[in-house]
Amino acid sequence: MKKAITIGLILVSILLSGCNTNKLSNAEFNNTTPGVIKIDNLTYRMTDEVLATNEVEKQIGKITQIQELVSYSEDQNPYKSPSKIFKIKDINIEEAIAINVNDNIFFANRTYSASDVLGDYADLNAENPFVSMASIDFETEDIFTSIDIPEETQRELIDAFKNAKFERVTDISSDYDYRIKITFNTGYAMYVDSDKKLLVIVDTNESYTIENDSDFFKILKNFTKIK
Repeated sequence: MKKAITIGLILVSILLSGCNTNKLSNAEFNNTTPGVIKIDNLTYRMTDEVLATNEVEKQIGKITQIQELVSYSEDQNPYKSPSKIFKIKDINIEEAIAINVNDNIFFANRTYSASDVLGDYADLNAENPFVSMASIDFETEDIFTSIDIPEETQRELIDAFKNAKFERVTDISSDYDYRIKITFNTGYAMYVDSDKKLLVIVDTNESYTIENDSDFFKILKNFTKIK
């Protein structure tokens, strides 16, 4: 009987120990402005939004490596002690996380690559990619007007798109001024609001802004200004 009780207690202890184990993911922090966090093959950008402790849940990771890409003086360093990473209440980890920096907890949005935005089927290295484009005028009977794009400008737009980092947004614009289709292994159409630097992928109806300086909208603006 004693032996059975002892074995039972050991099993309960093992089970409780397993339930209390919270394996933390190692993460990398880049001290650019804004700060960039890489964890579990996902990338996030810090915002200025500070969260209260009751707005986050369990710790899911910790900063184990810091990439010092920018030099700051000691008294001006905004990222002196990036440390714990948390799940935010009611928000999927694949959308956003929270990070403790300098004793404050900051909201961090996930950023997406061009492959993430277009989907797993997209082959960004497909041969002979090209761009087609039309302006949009809702006050005319035929709202789309095709625009011829020189091959050099097409290549510039494609390279800028491939190198861009995107952030998903929910502020859907209805003031689109262009419809752009980038063809890799297949065509990917998107509506573009150049003023808000916003694009909406037609197939998914997901909206994104470009968060890094990839020059996509600059190239678009310079080309359409000439036109």
